[in-house]
Amino acid sequence: MLTSDINYIIGLSFFEGIGPIRYKLLTDYFGSAKQVFEASEKDLLGVGLPEKLIQKFILFRKSTKLDEIYGSIK
Repeated sequence: MLTSDINYIIGLSFFEGIGPIRYKLLTDYFGSAKQVFEASEKDLLGVGLPEKLIQKFILFRKSTKLDEIYGSIK
């Protein structure tokens, strides 16, 4: 794990609907938590998760400041 990925890892853990199994599925598919956050909607839908969950995740990543989450738990 790269130190620069920690914000993305924490971000995924804060998103309701992604637990350990979905986290592993997503990071295995994309290669890292950072790449999950950078994936297009089309690519995220290709993982096979419910469309509603993907839509919520897209809104979450647009409205969430990962640095603030990381700073609040340090």
